[in-house]
Amino acid sequence: MKFKLQLVAYLSDDRQSITEDVITLNRDDLTLENLDLTLAESKNLLKTVQQKMIDRQVAGHVQAHIPIGLRKQGTYPIQLKTLFGDVSVERPRYYHPQQETGAKTFSPLS
Repeated sequence: MKFKLQLVAYLSDDRQSITEDVITLNRDDLTLENLDLTLAESKNLLKTVQQKMIDRQVAGHVQAHIPIGLRKQGTYPIQLKTLFGDVSVERPRYYHPQQETGAKTFSPLS
């Protein structure tokens, strides 16, 4: 028997959804050892769901808060401390338009 868990993200406009596979489990024989999730499988499942949810939320936020036409300076990883462990997120930086004074770059995740 094969089990496939998917994460479905509904965008705020309710017109579109994004489906991502989280984990696939194969259970061939029914024994006490494979009757449910192992500790390793449950930790992997939680870590994967958390990473995919955060990645999708960050991508949606960045897309909504970046004006079109700005040059990207690059990205760097940041670590988010969560209840279930650390999650790595790519933090993009963009150049401000030439006419603005002050900082030359900004991050929409600030």
